[in-house]
Amino acid sequence: MDMMFFIGVNIALLGLLVYGLMTAKEKIKAGRKEIV
Repeated sequence: MDMMFFIGVNIALLGLLVYGLMTAKEKIKAGRKEIV
């Protein structure tokens, strides 16, 4: 049970990290368009 919880937390953190990187890329693209 504890192991499943630990794995679930790790997956959630990885998901948030990936989502953050994806949104950051979109913001950077939008920022570059605004600058140019």
